[in-house]
Amino acid sequence: MKKILLVEDTPTIRENLTEYLELSGHDVVVATNGQEGWAFLQAEQPDLVICDVKMPLLNGFEIKERANQDSALKDIPFIFLSAAAQKVDVARGQTLGAVAYLTKPFDMKDLLSWVDKV
Repeated sequence: MKKILLVEDTPTIRENLTEYLELSGHDVVVATNGQEGWAFLQAEQPDLVICDVKMPLLNGFEIKERANQDSALKDIPFIFLSAAAQKVDVARGQTLGAVAYLTKPFDMKDLLSWVDKV
């Protein structure tokens, strides 16, 4: 079982992902925007972060950039989820060190496969 921080501002996606991950045996901490996600990341220090990219207050890339600057957080794996499928967005996620960048809509089984790998 992993402790996963899910940072997602779209309620239906957030609820579906939370349920799926919990049914798969994981403990899920949920943040509804980037600012909340950053605070929870610092407080919870999860095993994995699944993070939307485009969100209000602080986007997913900004959260990962901040985490990369913090010695206690820099090695926590990130999986980005985004509707932004342009090569520049995927490349930025990879440059920041994300283990995966999945575009919405995505297959839950693909996501769980990545979760199990990290």
